Amino acid sequence: MAVRSSTSSNKGHLYSLDLIKALGIVLVINSHLDDVYKSPLLATGGALGNSLFFLASGVGLGYGWAHHGPQQLGTWYQRRILRIYPSLTILNIIFLLATFSSFAKQSPQEIFSFLIYPTPYFFIAAIMLFYIPGYFLLRAQSTRVLVATIFASLGVYFAWYTTLDLRNFTIEGESYFRWVFYFIVFVIGLLYARLKTTQDNPDTASAPLRGLLSTLSQHPVPALACSFGFFAISKFIFRDSTPLVMNFQFLVQFFTLMLTWYVFQVSETVACQLQRHRFAWPLVSLLSAITLELYLLDRYTDPYIRNTNELVNSLDLFFPFEFKSRLLAAAVLWVVLITLAYLLSRLSGSISKFLPSPKRAAIEQKSKAS
Repeated sequence: MAVRSSTSSNKGHLYSLDLIKALGIVLVINSHLDDVYKSPLLATGGALGNSLFFLASGVGLGYGWAHHGPQQLGTWYQRRILRIYPSLTILNIIFLLATFSSFAKQSPQEIFSFLIYPTPYFFIAAIMLFYIPGYFLLRAQSTRVLVATIFASLGVYFAWYTTLDLRNFTIEGESYFRWVFYFIVFVIGLLYARLKTTQDNPDTASAPLRGLLSTLSQHPVPALACSFGFFAISKFIFRDSTPLVMNFQFLVQFFTLMLTWYVFQVSETVACQLQRHRFAWPLVSLLSAITLELYLLDRYTDPYIRNTNELVNSLDLFFPFEFKSRLLAAAVLWVVLITLAYLLSRLSGSISKFLPSPKRAAIEQKSKAS
């Protein structure tokens, strides 16, 4: 399936990535709503959402490099910082001021860790690190280097995996081990973008991979259904299972990667269909535009979620069915999150106009030269 199918109305813009980011943030936030649903089976999808984010990041960077051409590391990395840190800094400063008495007791290293790096946000900590090898992989402009990086990362993954005590270890838990998996997903995104943007490249390594890509892209809807089935089964099997079964936890991430791939493939067609709908696509575009802000704000929804039972009890006065009132509680959360994220995005955009932008500097330099 060609990416051009999802870029027809705006050359250079990947509408499929808008859909992927919107879906990813819905899954990540949904995975934190255990207390709202009272069922962990409904509050799921966080690992898939993260995987979609990292794949989308790799694909987006690859297409951006093909469109803009080679750049210096400082300029390229600065653009990434200016995309993430204005919103992050605004929200962190608000939180710091609201909890100033407790923050005053923190050491400079702890404050730096909270405000600058690694921050309290897993995705930001990981992606800001991944950008560095990602830049050199893009600059190498070599399919072989990307493939070698994937296989080398797989080697690190399984070598590390053999050292884990899987009886007491959850593969999707808060550990650095999962960073290796998400880095592999990120590099797969870079590789996909390279194969799509270098169709006429005589590189002998690209031809067989394009054939493999074409094969993996055939019949995406049945393949999506199949991969979703394997993903669901793996999540069920590895929930509170025996130590023997837990030794094969890597299968959860394998099926997550498979499902991520086919969600991405189907998204290219679905994005084209949704663009024709008057209400569906504006919602997708909005969620995509404020994905970062939604992700940041999601961290501060815990007090709301912990008080969900009180909210639901009050809603039950008007809605006699608990299922309906819990859905309403989730809907209220989403309305609040989207509203705050939109406002944070607008504030961040306004502040960013006063910051030095490598893109604006390049345009000004070009206009002076002409």
